[in-house]
Amino acid sequence: MKKISVILLSIMMVSLLSGCYDYIESNDLSYVVAIGVDKGKEESLYNYTLQFARPTQISGGSSEEGGSGEETIGTVKVEAPSIYSALNVANHVISKTFTLSHTKIIVISDEIAKEGIGRIVDSAGRSTELRPTVFFCVSAGEAGKYLESVKPVIEINPVKYYRLIFESPNSSYIPKNDSGSIFQNLKADTEQCTLPYVGVGKGSSGESSSSGSSSGGSSSGGGSSQKEQSSGGENQTQSPQPSSEKENNIPINEKGFEYHMKEYIAGKLDIEKQNESEVLGCAVFKEDKMIGVLSGIESEMLNILSGRFTNGYSVLYVPQTPDNPATIRIEQQKKPKIDISIEDGIPKIKIKLALLGNFVSVPTDYIIENELLEFEESTSQYIEEFALELLDKTVKEYNSDIVGFGKNAKGKFLTNKEFEDFNWNEAYKNAQISCEVEFSIRRTGLTMRSSE
Repeated sequence: MKKISVILLSIMMVSLLSGCYDYIESNDLSYVVAIGVDKGKEESLYNYTLQFARPTQISGGSSEEGGSGEETIGTVKVEAPSIYSALNVANHVISKTFTLSHTKIIVISDEIAKEGIGRIVDSAGRSTELRPTVFFCVSAGEAGKYLESVKPVIEINPVKYYRLIFESPNSSYIPKNDSGSIFQNLKADTEQCTLPYVGVGKGSSGESSSSGSSSGGSSSGGGSSQKEQSSGGENQTQSPQPSSEKENNIPINEKGFEYHMKEYIAGKLDIEKQNESEVLGCAVFKEDKMIGVLSGIESEMLNILSGRFTNGYSVLYVPQTPDNPATIRIEQQKKPKIDISIEDGIPKIKIKLALLGNFVSVPTDYIIENELLEFEESTSQYIEEFALELLDKTVKEYNSDIVGFGKNAKGKFLTNKEFEDFNWNEAYKNAQISCEVEFSIRRTGLTMRSSE
């Protein structure tokens, strides 16, 4: 009898486990892939732009032919105090239920970012739907307009489009971080926050549609050259000229590192294209408020200094052929070595970079391979000068440790309370930083050239 009771009880339990009283069919869900946040009419309200995927267009539906990038996504705009209240309202607009399980980016307008993003980030961080791989970014102008400008040309799936843009190891012109880093750095005392900068540029029509209020003037383009002209000698080192501004007021970098590259930021790319959305540059934060914008090449250097750089192509000034620079593929050999000491309350920081390079394009009228040592030394100097200029800006202009030196400085204190009392975020404005670069050419390419 006891055995029969156990069997019956087991059958009842199995039947309960197989119940699906709260199930939701995937066909009844609408997947939000991106969220734009702009200021609302009232101080306590935001304008939320919910960009959602159209699965029938992505998969092809009954015709089995996928639609274009513009057809695969739709948008709903709602004014509400929070993301979740916006979802509640939006769920009464379309027949399917919105879900954030596949949301890839949250775009915040620069107007909100300058006032503070803590409320938005904290609200998103408590969500059980949003994944830690969500990317936050700041838009030049309205976030909603940026999302409306996203019309993928190659990728039909919008989630894959955002993933390839923000997670690609070759995207060296934007900061490398995800929502997990943002949640931590906004309230951390060891590193300040940086977010990718996005905007609306001009399309194939050639007419600019950007309404951004970017601070591109903060880029390093206006600095003077760092290498002085040496006197005497047949191969005397000439100095790159100060940055100039050409074409749409975009500064042109005339320093040795990334020589003659335009200091682009999102919303101001001088590129003819079908997709008007742009992702390039870096928004700099002090606590939860945006205080400046770095250009693309400054963002690249920030990735090198923070150890998040993998590889990328760089243009380098060659003194012997000023009008014909060299192009190399740079790789970060190992993480930067950082040594910090505290003397009389002043942080003294030494950072050492180890980089490798492969020749991609070299001057045709100069046998650069015959003087590799000189080229490596000059390249090390150019990278060092550019790095020091950016670090000097983080100290004097921003007073924001966006590299994350505080993580190394924390180990110099016996207790966490001592570090908190030292107030690293405030003491960083007095930091003295030196930089050393070890650069070497690993491969010179496959072309053999004669000195004759």
